[in-house]
Amino acid sequence: MDISRIVNFGFYFSHTDLVYFHSSKFFIGFSVLMVLVGIIFMVYRKYILEDNYKKRLTKKFAKRIILFGVLALFLVWVRIENIRILSLRIWWVIYFLLFFITIYISYKTYKKGISLKRINTKTKEDPKEKYLPKQKKKKSKKRR
Repeated sequence: MDISRIVNFGFYFSHTDLVYFHSSKFFIGFSVLMVLVGIIFMVYRKYILEDNYKKRLTKKFAKRIILFGVLALFLVWVRIENIRILSLRIWWVIYFLLFFITIYISYKTYKKGISLKRINTKTKEDPKEKYLPKQKKKKSKKRR
């Protein structure tokens, strides 16, 4: 593959080579793998993960992975069916940029959210505490 083709901006908007989509098996495998990972992640979150903070923060992540897998399947299907505007290579560039940005933002939110929520719950006082009776002080026996 000539590197000058990739650097050329027109490469991403060309309508040629649409029939010869050699990497379709790779992208179909990639998208099916993403859908399966999303489903496994949902099952893991629902049945195995016990920490409520992690459950809350990872709620949308599995759905996003499944969404990206289905979107990749759609892009492969459009490419194989030779639909001109939707099968441009620029959509794959946009797809991967959005995918990596979503992964990065999810990771940052996950790391930031867990530490902040745990700090906030440790510093909060229990609202029931002020209504509970105080512990009685033990009387010390004085020796006379």
